[in-house]
Amino acid sequence: MIVAGPRRIALLCALLSLGLSLGACSGSSDAEPHERPSSQSASPPRAERVSRTEQEMGLDRCGALLENLSPASTPSFATLMRECAGLYAVRECRDALSAPEFSRPHVHEVCSHAYCDELRAPRPSFCTRELPSDAEFLEQFGDFSEAVLRRDLRRVMDGEGANEIAALMAQLIRDQASAQ
Repeated sequence: MIVAGPRRIALLCALLSLGLSLGACSGSSDAEPHERPSSQSASPPRAERVSRTEQEMGLDRCGALLENLSPASTPSFATLMRECAGLYAVRECRDALSAPEFSRPHVHEVCSHAYCDELRAPRPSFCTRELPSDAEFLEQFGDFSEAVLRRDLRRVMDGEGANEIAALMAQLIRDQASAQ
């Protein structure tokens, strides 16, 4: 496993510079972030993951965007997702998030299909409900992203760093709801 110390520090500093507190990192369990398939049921095929190198490049790209931001120049949710889609390991979801035109229905369909069956119960409401309304989407996607990124980022860094970045990124997504 690559520890990605400088990447982790740069991304954390960038996220923190946007005014997010480390309190956003607390309140989560240390349990494994995905469910182990039971022997009683056939598990769905696992979605295609990008290489670790691709995910590291995505981490660098997101960090570069966030390092250059200030609280006064927070990007739109669509811009944030296009630049930070590389944090996600499942190719289909990251492609939907990085599309030139952001489509809430497409992101919900693709990302929930790619990840929700693998997430431990209780799954985020993003997984258990139909397409959320505009008002609910950012809150639900923030919760979903935190669960997904806790697992995905462990491919490229230690668990503590993955949990911190997942929580901070999720808070940044949720904060977009109040900015709109």
